[in-house]
Amino acid sequence: MDDPVTKALARGMARLRKRRGLTVSAMAEAAGLSVQYVSMLESGQRSAKLSTVHDIATALRVSASELLKEGERKRATKTSGPEELAPLFEDLSDQQTTQLIKVVREIRDLIAPRRKGRA
Repeated sequence: MDDPVTKALARGMARLRKRRGLTVSAMAEAAGLSVQYVSMLESGQRSAKLSTVHDIATALRVSASELLKEGERKRATKTSGPEELAPLFEDLSDQQTTQLIKVVREIRDLIAPRRKGRA
């Protein structure tokens, strides 16, 4: 996996697939590719044609450039949090969005309780 584009594709595929809660098999099916081929792409063992990158990006509901940009990121930062959450809200009704926001706030309060005197 010496080619930087192959590396970016592999990382982007893995990160976005996991973020979307997809298995390799489900992503392969959505992209119209074999599980073995997708697995090899995600591990950086194979490179892909541009049309294949487009098919994978479509299956992951991002553009091809977003897929590769995701793979170029070294690691998640605090500022990347909101943009990583945004796709979770895409297909939700207003009521579902309100419920998800409530759950996120509850989780935040569990893992990082606010100190007294802080807003």
